[in-house]
Amino acid sequence: MKRKRLACLHGGAHSERLSLRRSVCADYLAAAIYLLDLPKTDLSQFDGLIIPEGLNQRKLDAASAQLVRFLNGSGTVFLFGDQPTEWLPSVRWRFAVAGLPEPNHLRVASPSHPFHKAFKPIDFYHQHGSFLPPEGAEVLMTKRNGDVVLYVDEVSTAGRLMVTSLDLMHHVDGFFSNPISTRFFDRFLPWVVDEFLEDYPTQPAKQIGKRPQGAAAQMLQ
Repeated sequence: MKRKRLACLHGGAHSERLSLRRSVCADYLAAAIYLLDLPKTDLSQFDGLIIPEGLNQRKLDAASAQLVRFLNGSGTVFLFGDQPTEWLPSVRWRFAVAGLPEPNHLRVASPSHPFHKAFKPIDFYHQHGSFLPPEGAEVLMTKRNGDVVLYVDEVSTAGRLMVTSLDLMHHVDGFFSNPISTRFFDRFLPWVVDEFLEDYPTQPAKQIGKRPQGAAAQMLQ
């Protein structure tokens, strides 16, 4: 069986560049796509796309239609961090101060979902705010007060959207690194490619474009 192809957007930030140089990325990422190269990138060659925290919201808003087309082609998108503008339909974020993790600060929802076989609340360092999921979305994790910090939306498009206020890259390497975030990052990519995408039927991708070149390709070298 052909292995699922996972790509990751990045804005060229130092923390992103350090994270994308980790060996797990060479093993599990098919491409790292510079955000400014996204409009000329054929996303149909990928099964999944990671959108990490901290990317330019105006650029994401300009690419909204492209990303919705990817989702409607049965693609899977993983969206991380705060989203102060509603650049993607159905994603509504609420601000909250991002504090350090506390004991029992998160609650598991939908315990039968495969995410919970791989990750526990202790694998979350901290979150930036919460979300108001659309009706019919599956909530996977909440704060103690019920605010949603992780959900999966399979109702808004023909694809699948996993949304969380967790940071993916900012705390992996560099000045703000911590072992919790590093462990999550190194385990998340293999789980996505080997399990989450593998269990999801996607339509055959049309090979219209080539693998991203320039900055996108250099990030994986």
